Amino acid sequence: SIVAGYQGDEASGDDMEPSNSAAIAQSITAATLTGVLTASDRAYNGLTTASATCSVAADPDLVALEDVTCSVDSASFATAGVGTGKTVTATVSLGGGDAGNYVLASTSITDTADITAATLTGVLTASDRAYNGLTTASGTCSVAADPDLVALEDVTCSVDSAS
Repeated sequence: SIVAGYQGDEASGDDMEPSNSAAIAQSITAATLTGVLTASDRAYNGLTTASATCSVAADPDLVALEDVTCSVDSASFATAGVGTGKTVTATVSLGGGDAGNYVLASTSITDTADITAATLTGVLTASDRAYNGLTTASGTCSVAADPDLVALEDVTCSVDSAS
């Protein structure tokens, strides 16, 4: 607390007694910072899980040389499907030796990122036939075992033409 005193001018009768001085309560609150999310693009994997990093926006309230960091606790896409400019929402927190001097404006922040189509490999199995002078052929197609192929996804491969 701060004790305020007053010195009056005795000639004008503005003399304050020390008992009239009062303690003034004052508190210091944490400065508010804004977290900035940078979400990463990724290939489709059937999940909403996202990768992202967090930083603290340039802010005059952040005292130079303070040890304050922003960390992503969790991040996810709104939906798991392929798309561009998809919303990623993250829960973030402050860390570092001086984090107690600050609070985040919001612990839930967003960015956008893309989910691209997973690349799969088709396997063609050609059918044997007797020579007939033609270049036409027939066969079947299947999708190679691939970790990008999410279990229970309905993905097929077909042969459009063969020669």
